[in-house]
Amino acid sequence: MRTLYFLRHANSPVTAPSIADDERPLDKRGRQDSEAMGIYCQKAKIFPQLILCSTATRTRETLTLVQPYLNQDFTVDFDAALYLASAATMHTHIQAVSPTISSLMLIGHNPGIQALASLLAGVDECGDAQNMRMGFPTSALAEIRVDVDSWEAVEAQSGRLIRFITL
Repeated sequence: MRTLYFLRHANSPVTAPSIADDERPLDKRGRQDSEAMGIYCQKAKIFPQLILCSTATRTRETLTLVQPYLNQDFTVDFDAALYLASAATMHTHIQAVSPTISSLMLIGHNPGIQALASLLAGVDECGDAQNMRMGFPTSALAEIRVDVDSWEAVEAQSGRLIRFITL
């Protein structure tokens, strides 16, 4: 059994044209939502072993604010290829994860995160798959479990959507 968490970065409004998109910081709401999501993760016992994170400022800041609540040792892999990555690119990264890892969090961007979570969620255990497919807002978290022995075996419709949390 593998558990996959998709976390979209927190709110980061479009700023001055002089700031590159990948350098946009979180705003006040984004910082508050990140901490709230961290508290939720702690209460829900969401403790990934590995976090794959885009290198964009807003994803890094989201991770920094959620991280204190994850309450266990984990490894973080920052990867520039995850910045605005397509569902296919993220899927490839997930399939390359070591089979020794049983829980994985991906912190990234839309539309890729929404597309991949929607693609993998074949069974809707929480009743929120339709909401997730309609929109994956900032700071949203989806948990998908897949009954496979390795990440390589994670394929379309192979997962069960356990929860979809929005703030």
